[in-house]
Amino acid sequence: MSVNPSPEPPPAPPSPPAAPSSRPGRFDSFRRELGFELAVPALVVGLTTGVLAVIRAVSVSALIFAGELEPFTALGTNLGLISAIMIGFVLAIASGYPGTVALAQVEPAAILALIAAAVIAAVGAERGGEIALATMVVAIALSSLLFGCTLFLLGVFRLGNLVRFIPYPVVAGFLAGVGWLLVRGSFTTMTSRPLGFDNLAFLAEPASLWRWLPGIGFGLALWVLHRRIHHYLVMPLVMAAGVALFYAASWITDATLDDLRARGFLFEPSTSDTQWQSPLSFLQDADWSVLWSELPTVGTLIVISVLALLLFAGSLEVATRRDIDLNRELRVTGIANMIGAIGGAFPGFHSLSGTILTHRMGAPVRLTGLIGTLLCVA
Repeated sequence: MSVNPSPEPPPAPPSPPAAPSSRPGRFDSFRRELGFELAVPALVVGLTTGVLAVIRAVSVSALIFAGELEPFTALGTNLGLISAIMIGFVLAIASGYPGTVALAQVEPAAILALIAAAVIAAVGAERGGEIALATMVVAIALSSLLFGCTLFLLGVFRLGNLVRFIPYPVVAGFLAGVGWLLVRGSFTTMTSRPLGFDNLAFLAEPASLWRWLPGIGFGLALWVLHRRIHHYLVMPLVMAAGVALFYAASWITDATLDDLRARGFLFEPSTSDTQWQSPLSFLQDADWSVLWSELPTVGTLIVISVLALLLFAGSLEVATRRDIDLNRELRVTGIANMIGAIGGAFPGFHSLSGTILTHRMGAPVRLTGLIGTLLCVA
């Protein structure tokens, strides 16, 4: 006895075409990453990172614009702010991690301080330091431009993963060298003398001790507090307390601002226009023979900065537990530095501490970086 097979169900009617989305998917994703829903934490963290960017601009300027360039420190601070604005804005918008904070970095600044010392040695106080200033501004813009081009090409050719093949001793040696340059630069800033055996007798004089011992004490206090208190307000509060203690001690000793400047505790008043000026306006006065001789040092700056950027990006992956496209970060950071070079910005890239702060405070959105950038604009 045969059983007839059950009839096949009729074919389903074709589904109607999907209605076109009112917003493209990419725009929708960017709108979510912008993070207006997290406006309050983004505002708090953005203002905090903006204050840190201002502090970094002042610190980097003091490191580079020392010696004969010290009267132009205010102009250097403006260049540091331009770096935080231009590089910070581009990375806040285009980085693969929405909470990225970017600003001028100390690794390239330490190498720029060496270039500044060579420029001062070559041209000295000629024409009131104007030639040294012009040469240094052009050197900064040139370093940012070449650094940006190198990053962009590394990203285009997808060479970001090469950092995983660099031996740890090489990386550690680079970082240790940068640390030593920063230590030497800080002593030059505090005492107007480089740290070395020739100046040990000078540094041991009572008048010199009062200029560098407080700096050592402040650095140690900041280090200890950072290890014991893991909070995003540690850095700005310690900085504010340090400034308050300094002026309280000055008030107790009846020291005027002129006295403090004469004793080397404050920057000298600027003798030049402190407003922003395009590097193009300095091209004519720059000493190009000095710039040409410092190109190998610029190459060192590029190598150290590329290593630092890739290491920071790798550390950010670990801290946020999120995969980050290193090649995209190279391309975006390269474009940011090339744009920054137009304004004379210091070379810059991701701030590891600032970006991790946005993650820990629950504000890993693009609005955080934009708010920090707006504070630097203000």
